Parts: sequence; structure tokens; C-alpha cells
Amino acid sequence: MPKQSLNLRAATRPSSLEEKLEAIASPLRCADADNVRARFTLPLQSRLLKTTLSLCDVCLEHVPAAVFVLEGRVYSNSICDAHGLREALLENDQHFYRLSNKDQWGRIYDDDAVVDFPAFKGCCGGSSKTKPVAPDSWPHEFTNQQRNKTCTVLVEITDACNLTCRVCYADAKGDRVLPFDKFKHHLTRLVDDKGTIDSVQLTGGEAVIHPQFWDILHWLYENPGVSKIYLPTNGIEFSKPEAAKRLRPYRDKLLVLLQFDGAEIATNQALRAANPLNPRMRLIKALDRNRIAMQLTMTLAHGVSEREIAWVVRQGIKHKHIRLIGMLPAFFSGRYELAADPMRRLTLSDVIKGVAAALPSHVKTSDFLTIPCSHPNCGWTTLFARRFGLFFNIARHVNLRMAMDEVAYKTILSKPEIQDIIGTSYPRGWRKVVVRLARKLIRPRDVFGIAIKPFMDRYNYDQDRVSACCHHTLDTEGHLVSFCEYNATMRAQDSWSKFPTLKSTRTR
Repeated sequence: MPKQSLNLRAATRPSSLEEKLEAIASPLRCADADNVRARFTLPLQSRLLKTTLSLCDVCLEHVPAAVFVLEGRVYSNSICDAHGLREALLENDQHFYRLSNKDQWGRIYDDDAVVDFPAFKGCCGGSSKTKPVAPDSWPHEFTNQQRNKTCTVLVEITDACNLTCRVCYADAKGDRVLPFDKFKHHLTRLVDDKGTIDSVQLTGGEAVIHPQFWDILHWLYENPGVSKIYLPTNGIEFSKPEAAKRLRPYRDKLLVLLQFDGAEIATNQALRAANPLNPRMRLIKALDRNRIAMQLTMTLAHGVSEREIAWVVRQGIKHKHIRLIGMLPAFFSGRYELAADPMRRLTLSDVIKGVAAALPSHVKTSDFLTIPCSHPNCGWTTLFARRFGLFFNIARHVNLRMAMDEVAYKTILSKPEIQDIIGTSYPRGWRKVVVRLARKLIRPRDVFGIAIKPFMDRYNYDQDRVSACCHHTLDTEGHLVSFCEYNATMRAQDSWSKFPTLKSTRTR
């Protein structure tokens, strides 16, 4: 059969986002490698991995794309009818880039890179078949997330902040607040539909600035449909005397996510246009005194904060109430006042190698596992146990493929579940004895993790990841949207002007 040229134009004008995506994806799914290589102008020495849908970084229209390896790095070439060929770096080391059995918007050409995730079967009590319908006046179309697991949902209760960070995906600089009754309406509807939400991230801006912050926190705490409350903060307000103590009644359901980028003045000034290290260190001590669990959240920007990885990791290890370090390679959404080059950025592999270099006696790059939920490129983690003065890596004793059914789509593991997955890597000799002992002794509060979350922007956007997303946000109308999709395509037009100002709510 003669080869056919790859026609990327839709025959008819689609009437919905899903039809639009299908029209673009359909020719990709049946295209052979030679046609793809020619159409997307791939270098001769490159290796084709897959086709998918991306965004034009100029007009934000969905466009076809080809993902390929060249000289050990992974790139994406996409084609926009209006703006031509667009190029972007996806990963600096091909060994840390994966494909998924859930990839659906193109064709896979390298089966060896595929990670198989089991299908999500829904959660108890929810009606996950419902598709949200935006009102006619709503200007956005977005990917249906009702069928996906919602591991965490971010709810922004204000667009105001007490810092003007140079890197802020929310571009928080407003003075508006989400009314408490609106918040309750949105969350009640979401819980009714999903059944149970693993975690609600109460954010902004800086959430504590909201005049009814404590009422909102208490309502979430009392809601049986919310398993955990995540509270991101820059630490300034909570570091004030007695402020952290007010969080104590909620500690069994609360995880404080402290913005924590490094110790050097130059690092903090570059990212935050301030040096809030002292209040952050005070808050760590205050939360320790009140036995409140926390995460350190480190933003990593190219040429700015890589050298701080070792120091940040050491802070997490030495404080037992710090359960997790979340590392976020900077992505170019919202406010980004540093150099934003889509061909030069930190990626997942850079952070993994930075952690391994910081903890050479505890971590190898092979100790990082893909987080088995949305997509293998959406997050990797490694886990440690801390007890009786010992600190040792337990992720290397987990065979993810064998443990997949036990851990997939779960962000909270019970003690028996944690114990069951340790040792699935079949250790031998004395290690087998140690692992057996560890299985009996490890409790959830003894587990310390380092997780890397490389979010997407308009440059490295992959619709395969968006369609499998489990990290969601609510827009101002309460629609459930993929976090990356919202920040790349919707946030700038999602106005807060309909909500009251901080000043008006404080003078009532």
C-alpha cells in the first residue's frame, strides 16, 4: 500500500473541545513513522517516541506534536497553522522520560518506554460519569476531569498575597476574595460528585489573608468528604507569635506546605523579591512544637536554586514533623520574571540527580519511582523510613510493577499497605532480614518522602498528561480543571472582578 501524506487539517469544523481534539488526533493515530518524521521536520539522527497534542505557545490553540529523542534529550516539535513549527525541550535525560498505556491523542512508536497503569475504576459514592457543562457565557472549554481520580484539588480563596514573588504561577497581585458561601457550594458539589476527596489544597495568593480563613479551615476539617487539608503558605503570617498554635486543633487532618527555596539571600531575592528565610525557620520550629506535619516546597529555577537542593533536603531530614519535600521545576505560567527559554529549563532528571548528589549514601537515581496515578511524567518520588535514630531508603525495596495494584491512585497508604509493598523487590541475604524487620516496624508517620512534580506550561504541554490528570484546580465558577490546563490556557481570562475586595469584607 502506498504511503499517504499526513494531513493535519480537520475536514469539518468541530463543535466541542473533545471533537476538536479528536479531529486533530485522528490522522496522527494512523500515521507511520516516516510521515511523522517528514511532517514535523525531525532531525535525521533523532528517535521518534510518540505523537500527541500540544499547544501553540503563541495563540494557545491545540496543535499536533511529535515527541522525539535527540542526543540524549527529549524534545517536542509541534505545528501551528498560523505560527508554524514550534520547538520545546521536555526532558534533559531520556532515561527519565516515560510513555503511558493511557496515552490516547496520537501513536506510540517506542513500546519499551511505556509504563502500564491500571484503569481508574472510580471512587465510592461518586457519580464520575457526569460531565460539567459550562454556562453559555463562560468563555472556556476544558478537558473533562470528572472521570479521573482527584488526588488533590486546589481551591484559591483569594488572589491577594503579602509577597510579590518574581515566580508565581497564579500571578497573585489582586485584592479579591472568594466568598465563604461560594467556597462551600463549590466543595459540596465536588464532594457529592466524587464521593471523597483525598486532599483539598487551600491556597491563593496567600490563603490566610482571607478574612474568613479560619471559618473555611474549620468547615473543611469538619467535612467527612475531605480526607486531608493541604495549606500552602509563604510562612510570613503563620510565623507570628501564637499564629501556628491556632492550627493545632486541625493537625490530625492538616499538612502545612511551606514555600522553602533555600538559605542564600541571592536565591530568595531572585525567586521571591524578598528574603523570608527567618520567618520560615521560625515557622518550622513553631509547627514542631505543636506537632503539626508539614512539607517543604522548593521551586527550582535554572541557574538560580539548583545549588540549594542539599541544604533544603537536610532541613527536611532533621525535623521529624517534616514528612515530605516537594520539588517543583519552575514552569513558565503566570508571573515569571526570570529568563523563560523553552529550550533551556530544569527538568525532572535534573532534580533527581541533584537529590542523589545531595544524599549519596541514601539515594541513587534508580531509587526514584513514578507516582502511579495520572501519568508517569507527572511525578516521581523516593521514600525513606525514620525510626530509632535510623534513616534508610525504602523505595529501593519496592518493585512498582509488582506493587502497582496496591498503590495505584492512592495518595494515603495505611500501615498494612505500606508494609505490604516493602520487599516486593525481592532482596537477598542480610538485606532480606532487614527488610522483613522494617516491614514490621514502619508506621505511616515514620515515612519521609521526596517528590518531584514537573508541571507543564504552554511550551511543554502534552494533552496525554492533561487527559490523565489527577492534580486539579477549581476555576472561579467551581469547574474542575486540570491544574496544568488551567494555568496554561484559562487563568488569564478567569476574572476575579465579580468577587468582593479584601477591604470591603473587612469593613463589614
